[in-house]
Amino acid sequence: MQPLAALTSVMTTAAFHASNTGQIIESNAPFVQLMRCIPGDDWRLNVDDGDRTLLDTFWDQLFADPDEMHQPAIFTMNGSDSSYQIRAQAVSNANGDYDSAVGVVMVDESSTKRWTVDAATGLPEHDAVFERFEELTASERSFVSAVILLEPSEKNGEAQRTEAARKLLSVIRPSDLMASDLENRFLLCAAGINSTEAAKALAGRLIESLNASAIHARVGLAFPNPDVAVATMVREAEAGAWSSATNSSGFAPVEEAA
Repeated sequence: MQPLAALTSVMTTAAFHASNTGQIIESNAPFVQLMRCIPGDDWRLNVDDGDRTLLDTFWDQLFADPDEMHQPAIFTMNGSDSSYQIRAQAVSNANGDYDSAVGVVMVDESSTKRWTVDAATGLPEHDAVFERFEELTASERSFVSAVILLEPSEKNGEAQRTEAARKLLSVIRPSDLMASDLENRFLLCAAGINSTEAAKALAGRLIESLNASAIHARVGLAFPNPDVAVATMVREAEAGAWSSATNSSGFAPVEEAA
């Protein structure tokens, strides 16, 4: 079965099959209707200029780590007030080479506010994750917050952040939300994690992904507390990072009672 046919057999939304350079190979009727204003056959040409870096980073990551699940990207189209969400996965040809991808584009009903995007990483800035923390806390859903602190290196700061974002995104789940915050700090909200063991396992995957690119980091963790402000929780997670050795993780040190 052809890649697009396989995808549309289980999903009836706007779907496409595109080359690794973004050229549309095949698409279904809903996709054509959604993208009818696009000149030529590169659907990315009608993406809002401010979101092109985000989308290009997302697309590059599909082929840099083709076996991983990638966090969906949210973007706007020129001439539209709506936000769209793209989910895609690289597919291999008969020779085993990943030279194309299949995906879907949907109106993002949950995105009612546009966040500033960090140009170097394509990630939203920290306000997006802070709002997610607030939403999950208010609904009493479990999650863990993580602060990833990159160690200084000889590599250019922006180049290191770009590579770090690519590696971190390759190991988090589609339901997780990551943000770029300050020069060498990332924030992560991972819903559904409610045990120390699961949180430490997540931190281990984050560190391992960075180490694969010779990037060293510390990861701090914190669980929500309805009696504690989100900003305080993030500070506790950062304290956990600073109290940990390089390439390790931890929670904030517990203060001894007087």
